[in-house]
This record gives sequence, C-alpha cells and structure tokens, in this order.
Amino acid sequence: DEHRPGRRFVSELEGGLPLLSETVGSWVAESEVADLLRETERLHEGCAIGSYPFFREGRTGANFVIRSTDPDELAACMQALCDGLAALGLGFTRGGV
Repeated sequence: DEHRPGRRFVSELEGGLPLLSETVGSWVAESEVADLLRETERLHEGCAIGSYPFFREGRTGANFVIRSTDPDELAACMQALCDGLAALGLGFTRGGV
C-alpha cells in the first residue's frame, strides 16, 4: 500500500506498478559510503539507490533515495542501508536530512 508510513508514492508508469521510494540521510561525504551504496544496491535486485550530496550548516551530508516497485524489497534494502551506515558508526535520519 503506497500510503504506509515511511513510503512515498512517486509515480506510476502507464500499465506499470507504482514506483515507491524511501529516503535516509546522513552527515557524511558521499565518497565515504560509495562502496556501501554499491554493495547494498547490488544485493537488492529491483532497487536503485540515488545519492544526493549537499553542503549545509557548514557540514557535508547526503540523502540516499531508494526506489523500487516491490515494497518488501524496498523495505529490506532500506534496512540494509541503515544497518550499513550504523556499522560504519554513522548517524542517519530516516526521511532524510
């Protein structure tokens, strides 16, 4: 269901499944987590991770947007990415920074 908390309906291709997305943000340079992003995406077929770096409040950060048409795979990929960030000792914010 596209209206579950933490999920956002993005778009629907004609005749296709709705494209869902989840966002997680962290005060980290994108380059520091590039390997984690690649590996997480590789392990979760049907998911694509976009990285959107920013510089704000004198600090570098990035929001990571995971997109998929499969809500279960999206949730698994989101959990894996959050677990990976935590394993690196990085704080993160579901929904983005």
